[in-house]
Amino acid sequence: MNSVSDPETELRLAKDYWLQTVQPFIAGRKLHGVELFVAQDAWYLLRKTQNDATGQSVDAIPLVDLTADEFRQPEELFRDENLKPETLAGIAAPLLRKDTATLPPIAAVQVAHELLMAAERYIEKLPKQKTGAEQAGNDMRLALSPVGFADIVASNKKDSGQLPLLPGVYGKSRELAMPALRAAVKRFLVEKGRNRPQMTEAEWNFEAEQTKALEKAGRLVQLGTGKPPTFQEWQNQPAEAIADALQNSRIILQDLCDLRFQRFKTFLEKQRHAGSQHNSKTKKRRKLKATSRAAKKR
Repeated sequence: MNSVSDPETELRLAKDYWLQTVQPFIAGRKLHGVELFVAQDAWYLLRKTQNDATGQSVDAIPLVDLTADEFRQPEELFRDENLKPETLAGIAAPLLRKDTATLPPIAAVQVAHELLMAAERYIEKLPKQKTGAEQAGNDMRLALSPVGFADIVASNKKDSGQLPLLPGVYGKSRELAMPALRAAVKRFLVEKGRNRPQMTEAEWNFEAEQTKALEKAGRLVQLGTGKPPTFQEWQNQPAEAIADALQNSRIILQDLCDLRFQRFKTFLEKQRHAGSQHNSKTKKRRKLKATSRAAKKR
């Protein structure tokens, strides 16, 4: 089965991925945390694929209008200093009116107090808006943070109200059971380890010296304070990543995004391959019938 390669097909794949697995679940909502990262990852893929296609000067490729509602970049939900807890509590109160209409005054006051405290906690948990290097550093830390398998499974529930972090693609259900999730993560990490560039210890040491030189010259900024891995530690990383994922039931967020897209891409390729085989068989049957009818007429 040939992998996707031409610009038009690449763009169609990125567009389908966005429209089928992201946009319907975030429409009309602002996002933060893991949801925002996964949605942004899909949108950046769409934008990059379109830029690559237009950069090759390929004519007649139907481009995507990234300013249209269905393709607009995901919006971040952050703390608004002008939003007061009292305002949120006042909005929430009518939603509880049916259940609280017959409460005595003291109980009604208690409900109002609880609503106000809940609004305060909600606002306090919202992230503050970040810009520039602060935002870039936050994105990098989030990309390398783990996401629990339980959170992934919960997001896939039909009534979760969330963006499914790793939706099922084989069949009609978007839900993915825990055993299937663990198997999918293991397959992905094994394949990732096989496909990463191979290096000798001498090559590794040379790259390490180059990195140190760039840092010393101020041309490279490394996040975190930990020491860079040794060659042996680098060699062990794929096996350790698999062990960590299966023992602790979690996966690094950027790996989750890559796995999410790869599953969708593989599913579409299998669909196209099956459709191509079906069409081929149909043509053969029609040809045999036509040959048979011609033979009977003789």
